[in-house]
Amino acid sequence: MLALLTACLAACGQGHRAVQGGDAITKAAYVDRVNEICAHYNALQESLGQPVGTVDQQAATTHQINLLSLRKIAEARRVPPPLGARRVTREILDRFEEAVKTADSSTRLVSTNTAAANAATETALRMMSVVTVELNGYGLTECSR
Repeated sequence: MLALLTACLAACGQGHRAVQGGDAITKAAYVDRVNEICAHYNALQESLGQPVGTVDQQAATTHQINLLSLRKIAEARRVPPPLGARRVTREILDRFEEAVKTADSSTRLVSTNTAAANAATETALRMMSVVTVELNGYGLTECSR
């Protein structure tokens, strides 16, 4: 019974890979794949250019950049992490997503409440500085650009 419970817990902890019996991805392969995804979205973001024009135009461009960041994160989440790294990669991506959403809230506030928009931007910058260190520390250097 204990062996069955242990096998069940191991399968639950490994998700679809354990059920399918597939090989676990290495950290290097994970990092390479996620960096490829991030590089792709970085290029799309750069094609939008720097936010210029009126405050509303700058907010609109920044919002588009943030939406691409959220797509980048969503696509990165679809890459199965290496064995034993599911929690840490999920937590880093969760913090990344939270920082982007906080930054994006400033794009909606800038026309109506500049003080709140500035506060959201400052909070997002603090959050991103922490996330950047985490992404770089894990090897996801393209994601921290």
